[in-house]
Amino acid sequence: MTNCSMPNTNNSQFFIATVECHHMNGSNVVFGKVLRGLGVIVEVEKFSDQEGKSSRKVFIANCGEIKPGEDWGFCEMDGTADTLPPYPQDWERKNDRFEPYQINEVLTLIRNSGNQFFKSGKYLQGLRKYRKAERYLNMFQNKYSCKEAELNGTKETIDKFIVLNNLNIAAVDLKLMNYQAVLEKCNEAILLDPNNSKAYFRRGLAHKFLKNYDESLNDFKVANMLTPGDKLIAQEAQQVQKLHKEYYDLQRDKLKNLFKY
Repeated sequence: MTNCSMPNTNNSQFFIATVECHHMNGSNVVFGKVLRGLGVIVEVEKFSDQEGKSSRKVFIANCGEIKPGEDWGFCEMDGTADTLPPYPQDWERKNDRFEPYQINEVLTLIRNSGNQFFKSGKYLQGLRKYRKAERYLNMFQNKYSCKEAELNGTKETIDKFIVLNNLNIAAVDLKLMNYQAVLEKCNEAILLDPNNSKAYFRRGLAHKFLKNYDESLNDFKVANMLTPGDKLIAQEAQQVQKLHKEYYDLQRDKLKNLFKY
């Protein structure tokens, strides 16, 4: 709670500190702590510049006092089967140990809810779910040492899920025209699964829209080798070849005109 560093000057403004703030000691009054939803604050914090100004519009949809016995409302209520809190630190089972099949069940539940939104054309809601799956995935990863994860099968389960979830995120980012983000997610997927045709195909699409035609053709070539006979891959490759030729012809004509006197 902010004040003027003098007695009886407390006001209604307050800070939520996400890190230690020793410079505030003795000049502000601590009156509570965040019990649920700190992840939301940390997420909002990401969208600020060096001066602390927000780089995106952030809206507080509602506020008020939670009375004894009332639902805190920090779990999902979006009509899908996923009712877990958006941030795993708010989950009552966050400190439990899980078998690989249980990890897969939790992550798949979240991912499938994202697929539900994606299929209905609600891409941002779908992306929100896939990002949530990443947060839970990170929580599960942090529960085990590298050696333990190798031995109990957790690493294999998580690696397979990373590939699937990354491809889902890439599909959304293609719809949202975030092509650089598509490249990053597909690169991560290919590192874990070098024979994944979808990863090469979606990366090829991103390269096409970024006008990286050589890279796009290379990706479509690999995708076609992995899934021969796929008509969609062949169609995209033909389109990129056409675009590449048009671009080459245009550049050639421009250079030709440079040397006219």
